[in-house]
Amino acid sequence: SDPPQIYSQMCTSYTMRAVPVLVALLLAVSLQPSESASARCTLTAAGGGPLVGTCAVSTTMGPIPIGGAGPGALTGSGITYTIDANARSIKFTCGNDVDELTIAGSVYSGQTLDSCAPPLLEIEGCSNSTVSSSTWTGITRSAIPALLPCTPSPYGPCLSVTGVARQQIEWFFFSTSNTFTSVVVEPSSVTRRGGAISLERKDSPAKMTTDVISSTFTTVSCETGGAIQSTDAHLLIRNSTFTTDKAVRGGAINFKSTDLPELVNNVPLVFDKPLVIQMSTFTTGTASEQGGMIAVYKGDFSTADSTYTTGNAPDRMGECVWLNECSSYTE
Repeated sequence: SDPPQIYSQMCTSYTMRAVPVLVALLLAVSLQPSESASARCTLTAAGGGPLVGTCAVSTTMGPIPIGGAGPGALTGSGITYTIDANARSIKFTCGNDVDELTIAGSVYSGQTLDSCAPPLLEIEGCSNSTVSSSTWTGITRSAIPALLPCTPSPYGPCLSVTGVARQQIEWFFFSTSNTFTSVVVEPSSVTRRGGAISLERKDSPAKMTTDVISSTFTTVSCETGGAIQSTDAHLLIRNSTFTTDKAVRGGAINFKSTDLPELVNNVPLVFDKPLVIQMSTFTTGTASEQGGMIAVYKGDFSTADSTYTTGNAPDRMGECVWLNECSSYTE
């Protein structure tokens, strides 16, 4: 296939006093990291119905039922959750850097969220999280607000991943073998981010490493990042397919690298984050402003063994890929 059409702009001495042996031993033990726990959840919010599911935690016996609005905890781990008043959206929050959270084999379908409702799945402050083999089908973010006064959500309706200040060392998120189909974000006065997935390092000063592997995005739309919005993450897209996705900026992917410092060997440095595309296919992506398929605002962009077909954007605004203040481009 033809190479992607690229347009760029400005691409340019410690002393310790003696202490009793027992006290020293107790102190040493207390400083050791706690035992990690692995939590694996399977969730269903199908046909517009409420969320139900179960979670299994490696340090406890028996499944933990999930359902009903309100807070809860995955006993045996530092992971808590809150189900929104709509009984369909769930937010997982990790209280440490060692627990692992996996959402697998989950099904979301026929859901319409109002303007203020949180995404169906939120992951916050989790340093080792994975969403795999899950589907989102027929999901809509309505422009209509809730009946009561509320703050509109800045995210698309499916999945958001954000960091917190506690995360001082590199942390990871993986999306593997997931499918997003017919996801719509209705136009509104709010700029939504990521029709399928929103990735934000946010308050974490550490490196956010994110991989999207073997995932499919078909007819997904949003204001920025029709399928994926990434802010200050190190993002790898591999063996994934984007078809008929649409946005104002970045029909399939909107990638943004800011001047927010990132810790490197405990030293805060400012540099452009990388977006790497490998063995992926982009077809009929559309942007009303920039980047019919991909829009990169700062950052290091590279693509290999990938195809780009029929991108659409205004004249000389990157029918396939738009690079703005990009520090490097590799093909």
